[in-house]
Amino acid sequence: MRLFWGVLASATLALSGCGAVAQVAVGALPAFLIGDAQEIELGKQGAAQVIATTPVYQDNTAQAYVQTVGTAVATVSDRPDLHYYYTILVDPEPNAFALPGGFVFITTSLLKIITNEAQLAGVLAHETGHVAARHSIQLIRQAAIAQGVEAAVLGQNAGQTQIVIGNVITQLLLKGYGRDKEYDADRLGAIYATRAGYDPNQLPTFLDLLERATGSQPGWVSLLADHPSTADRIKALVAQITNGHLAGSKEGADAFLRATAALR
Repeated sequence: MRLFWGVLASATLALSGCGAVAQVAVGALPAFLIGDAQEIELGKQGAAQVIATTPVYQDNTAQAYVQTVGTAVATVSDRPDLHYYYTILVDPEPNAFALPGGFVFITTSLLKIITNEAQLAGVLAHETGHVAARHSIQLIRQAAIAQGVEAAVLGQNAGQTQIVIGNVITQLLLKGYGRDKEYDADRLGAIYATRAGYDPNQLPTFLDLLERATGSQPGWVSLLADHPSTADRIKALVAQITNGHLAGSKEGADAFLRATAALR
């Protein structure tokens, strides 16, 4: 599986209606959003596709731990009423990604880079931010408009919707969500992690660890032409944490190492 951090994988579904807007995550309600029930169904279909092609890590202790940490940041997010599912996948790519409706995945390879619970919380909060801001739904709308089929999609034309979703997935696999949305998810990740009591400085620390582990120019970076550089993301996060006076004390290194011991 070649899904990069922040990249969506999803299935097809006819889309219509609109959903409630997240207060911090989204400033204005876009003209084309699906409702929560439809978004969740889309996420379920996408999650089924992911699990069919990538094995789930068979360690109940680690899975329960990641779900607990994810739930801690989800409950203080801008869409706390969604039921979020945080799942570990066995994959050699260090990666985490979010599907619509609250389905979040993180790979065993990425967990091996993380060193404490606060870093894990920051990663999961970043992905939760993508869900809270409905980034995938915004990209679907943009793709529909670009292809001149928004009316067909709004009219629940399943064939046209399948084409639009497929093109969005291709875009995400090649470029990610784009600079603005990745910065937005970083911003929300720092906020949510802080709200849950974690040290937000551990998110930029993790990004530095990730870059060191994968190399300053890992093979897939050249594909993400619209993805912000790690250095720029760290700089923006540090400025946000400092200027916003974000502060949390929880790091949880021992708890993280115990829960993920089987990976090491």
